[in-house]
Formats: sequence, C-alpha cells, structure tokens
Amino acid sequence: MEQRNTFLSWLLNTFILCFLLFFMNSLVLIVTPLGTPRFIPTNETDHQALLAIKDLIPVDPLGALSSWNHSIHFCHWQGVTCSHQHQRVTALNLSSLALAGSVSPHIGNLTFLRIIDLQNNSFHGNVPPEIEYGMGGEVSTQGDMYSYGVLLLEMFTGKRPTNNMFMGNVNLHSYIKMRLPEQVMQIVDPHIILEAEEEPNRRRQSSKTNISKLETCLVRVLQIGVACSVELPSERMNAKDVLMELHKIRNVFLQG
Repeated sequence: MEQRNTFLSWLLNTFILCFLLFFMNSLVLIVTPLGTPRFIPTNETDHQALLAIKDLIPVDPLGALSSWNHSIHFCHWQGVTCSHQHQRVTALNLSSLALAGSVSPHIGNLTFLRIIDLQNNSFHGNVPPEIEYGMGGEVSTQGDMYSYGVLLLEMFTGKRPTNNMFMGNVNLHSYIKMRLPEQVMQIVDPHIILEAEEEPNRRRQSSKTNISKLETCLVRVLQIGVACSVELPSERMNAKDVLMELHKIRNVFLQG
C-alpha cells in the first residue's frame, strides 16, 4: 500500500508543502515531476523584471532611472520599495518623473508588488494584464490566495501569465477555467502526463488506471487554482479550505 500511487501522492504532497511555505514567504523552488528544479519568482526574478521595465522606458529626461543598474542593489533604486525580510519588490512609485514609454508585461513577475504609481508620465499602450498578479488590493490572506492560485495554475500547466498566447480578455485564469473539466489533459504540462504513463511500467501497474486517477487529481487541483485566482478577493477560496481540499485529493490517491 505504501508503494502505490507514489507519483500522485508526491505531487499532492509537493503542493501542500508549497502552500505552507508560500504563506511563510520562503518558497524558492519546486521540483517538477521529472525531478528538474523549476524556479519560481525570487528576488533575482524581481531584479530582472525591473531591468525589463526600464528597457521599455526610453525617455527619462530627469535621469530618474539612472540608478537602475548593477552598481547598487535594486531595492535602493529610485522608486523601488522592498520587503525587509526577503528583499522582494512591494511598491513601485515612478509618478511625476516625465518618463515616456510603455509598461512592460514583466511587471507581472513582481509577484509581491502591492502598490503601483505611474501617474503624471507619458506612458502609452494598454495596461498589461499581468498586473495578475497584484490584484489582492490591501495586504490580506485573500491577496495571498490570488498569488498562490496563479502559482498553482502556472506550475501545473507550464504556462506563465506573461505567455504570448494570452491576449485581450483571455488570461491564464480564464484559459484554464474554460477548459475544465473536459479538456484538463490538453492543458496540463505534458511532462506530468509522461511521468504518470511511465511509472506504472516500472511497477507493473495499469497505465490506464494511473492516468484516470491523475486526470481526476488534476481537475480538482486546477479547480482550486481557479477558485483562488478570481478577480474579487471576497470570492476567493480561503486558506483553510484550500489546505483541507489538497489533503482530501492526496488521500483519495493513497487509497486502494
């Protein structure tokens, strides 16, 4: 019994641990089903995102972004505010600096961002939808649930909210919601399915049975991600229910 459904139970255990670590703000990386480290946003991600934002602001007559270079830590760049503990960008205030350009979609990689002030500049173009990441409003567990939901959707599908396939009213959340539950196997990361197909061969189990259980698991997990990443904070799944549901899903696959 202890050896059965190892892959599926490991998958759920990983995201239960992910959930717990996420709310301690200490998550740095997760191991994918193939055992390859897959990095999620860190302070280096924030560093690179800020440089990408600067690249799309060619007009800077006051030299406000001249400090945005490698000579000092990005948390000391003009207009940037970071959390003290993990050095993650929490606020970006570039108001009234006579800047001109467009807003980079890489702003969506600033996953701890809570305040954006770009008023009284000359930015053009549309506001990037990736700003799917800071929709939590005031700092609260509901805001954290949004970020966790997007992370969960991203990890299971292998697609980032900044993917070029998401345009107009279609974003990562709506893309997955429209395809659940019938098309779940078409939208998940193919590596997950490949691992599930190979595992029964190693233990002489039924591949069909394993894939069926995996499909059920994926539907329920992605439904959690969708429920956590709805637009209105009051409608998001709360932390207690998420943890309980993840445990339920894992326990189903540990049974005979």
